[in-house]
Amino acid sequence: MKDYYINDLGFALWKAAPYRRYQFLCDEVFGKGAVKIKRALSNDVTLQYSCVDEFLDFQKNFQKRLIRLKEKFEGTPSYSILLETVAQVASPDKWEWAFAKLAALDVMWNDFVFEPIRLDHQFPLEETYSEEVGIGKGKEEKRKGWACLPDCYEWYFDVDVFGDTVGAALRRVIEEAKEIAPPKMKCEVFPEYPWDDNAEAYRGRNKKKLLDELVGFLLEHNAKTEGKAELQSKVLPQLKYKINWGDAYYYGLACLGAYNPYRDAEQKKHLILKRNAQRFLKNEMYVQVMVRMKWYRGLYSFDFDEPDWTFYRSLARRTFCEHINDGILMKDVVKEYEGEETIDEVSRHLAGLIFIDDDIEKDSHSCYVIMNPNAVNSYGTSADYLRELVKKGDKKGAYDDLRYDNY
Repeated sequence: MKDYYINDLGFALWKAAPYRRYQFLCDEVFGKGAVKIKRALSNDVTLQYSCVDEFLDFQKNFQKRLIRLKEKFEGTPSYSILLETVAQVASPDKWEWAFAKLAALDVMWNDFVFEPIRLDHQFPLEETYSEEVGIGKGKEEKRKGWACLPDCYEWYFDVDVFGDTVGAALRRVIEEAKEIAPPKMKCEVFPEYPWDDNAEAYRGRNKKKLLDELVGFLLEHNAKTEGKAELQSKVLPQLKYKINWGDAYYYGLACLGAYNPYRDAEQKKHLILKRNAQRFLKNEMYVQVMVRMKWYRGLYSFDFDEPDWTFYRSLARRTFCEHINDGILMKDVVKEYEGEETIDEVSRHLAGLIFIDDDIEKDSHSCYVIMNPNAVNSYGTSADYLRELVKKGDKKGAYDDLRYDNY
C-alpha cells in the first residue's frame, strides 16, 4: 500500500472537498466503491485531509488502522458493518462515535481473540434497558449495535466517546445560528450544560428546535453596541447560553484551580448511567468501552500526555460501588428512566469499563480496565484477555477488579 497522501494525488484532487479526499483513502484501502462516502460538510477527521503537507502523521496512522481492520474483518459476516462504520467517519453528526468504534475494534481484537468479533448483534428490547429509558418503546421489537466477542468468551460490548459530545453538538448549533442570523459585531456564544448529559438529547428533532430558539434570540437581541445577555433554553431546561457582543466580558466563563481527580470523578459520577444505561444487558455480560481522543473536545481536566488512572478508577468505583446500600432510584438520576429499579440494581448489569486513550498521531494507545465486583453476569475466564488489552497498550495502562475496594 502506497503512502497516497504524499505522492499519489495531483493538485486538482487536493483542491477538492475533504470528503472526496476521504473517499480516495477508502478506495485505496478497501477497493474502489467498497465504501461510499456521501457529500457532507467537513468534520474534525475529514479536515485532516485538507492540506497535502499537514497532519501527515494522522493521515498515515489512520490509514494503517484501516488496513489492520480490513485484514481482520475481511471475509467475516461483519465486514459490511465495518465498511458502514468507516463511511460514517465522514458524516457531519456521528463521526465521533464511528471514529471511536474503529479505534476500539483495533484494540479489542487482540492476540487472545481467535475468531472474528461479531458486530451489530441484536437483542429483544426486554433484554436491555432501552425501554426503561424511553428508547424504542412501542416502535421496535429489537435493538442492534452490540459487538460480541467469540464463543470462547461470549460477552458483549459497545463503544462511546469519552469526550464532550454535548459541547460538540452545541458548537454546530451555534455556528449554524450565527450563519442564519449574522451578528452586527463580534459575538461569542457560551453554552452551559451538565457535564454528564447525553448528547442524543441535543441532536435529531431537538437540534432543529435548539437552532430555531437561538436564531430567534440572536435576531431579537442582535446588539448594536457592546453588551451581554443570557438565554435560558425552553427546549432543554438544563441548557443556558451566555452571549457577549463586542468586547464585553462575562465573568465566570473560565475556572482556574488545581486539578483533583477525585473531585472530577465525583462531578461526573453518573455519566456512564446517563449516557449508556440503555445499552446494559440484563442476561448477558456487558462491558462499556469509552474512547478518549487526544484531538477531540475533552471532558476532563488532566493533560492527555499525563493520563490519570486515579480518575478512571474513581469514576468506575462510583459507578459500580457507591450506591450499593443507599436505595437511590434510577429515575431520580436519569430523568427519562421509567421503572422502580435502584441505581445499584441497574449498575450490576454493567460488568466493566474499558477506557482507551487513543493517540492516532503516534499510532499508540493506553488501555485501562476496571471490572465491576458486583456484576450479576461475571466475566469468568476473560481475565487473561482483559489483562492482555492493558499489556498491548503503552506502559500507562492498568487493570483492577475492585475486589478489595468494594464498599
